[in-house]
Amino acid sequence: MLPVILGAFIRLVISSWQLSYDTFSPSDLAICLALLILLTDQSLLQHEELLDNPDKAADKATQAVGCLILAAFVLGLFALIIGLSSAIQQYHLDSLQAPLRGFDNSVYVLTPITIGFAIVTQRSFRLRAKL
Repeated sequence: MLPVILGAFIRLVISSWQLSYDTFSPSDLAICLALLILLTDQSLLQHEELLDNPDKAADKATQAVGCLILAAFVLGLFALIIGLSSAIQQYHLDSLQAPLRGFDNSVYVLTPITIGFAIVTQRSFRLRAKL
């Protein structure tokens, strides 16, 4: 999430501390969210339970699939945002501004949901980062 925060800080400084819709880059935010969920998924898959509990194993598998589905969805949003932004800039298609803003807003709405999902997953299974 650090690239999103640093990018927003730089945009705020350049714009004389004027917060605008474009302060946070939705494409940067989308790729950071996807990486967060993929790293959570990998941590979940590498997690070893001390006691073999079939219910806990099923919960772990379900959560891992949920992580992959969410990561795929956010990566799709990233690709759509990049594609629409490139089409608008390259071909001057202003008619694509409205769909682009819709996808931008969906990334902004998904941000707290995705971060919350990652935190709940990490706490539920007591996951630790392996260095």
